Amino acid sequence: SSTKVRIEGTVIEFGEEVKNHFSKIEKMLFEAYAQNTNELNITNIDDSQSAPYELKWEGNIQRDPLVQPLPQNTTNAEGVISVRFQVKPDGSVGMIIPLKKMNEELEKEVQRTLRSWQFSKLPSGTPQQAQWGTITFRFVF
Repeated sequence: SSTKVRIEGTVIEFGEEVKNHFSKIEKMLFEAYAQNTNELNITNIDDSQSAPYELKWEGNIQRDPLVQPLPQNTTNAEGVISVRFQVKPDGSVGMIIPLKKMNEELEKEVQRTLRSWQFSKLPSGTPQQAQWGTITFRFVF
């Protein structure tokens, strides 16, 4: 299981242990940032506008996201939204099934954004069948 985070346009992937450490550090940074923004040299922190995500695939085939905009959190709500989704052989997103709900507006934004994602196409020697994955977006402050 791995987690992916986008930082200044670069997607970074890491394992569960690093994810836990990152979450603790992230929380401490945001608490410090909220207390006194003048003392920290932190730029472009706007977690209300995007969310890290965790992507897991069913089966043996891993599909790389080629186009992956992050959902915008205009509600300023915290929480976790998980959806199961289908990736067609051409790399486009098909069905999306909500698994973990929290905020209707954020759920719609996650689905809208995920529909715009594009994944790698299946190789020609692979059976041309859709793959399923689960993605979890974390909205934290």
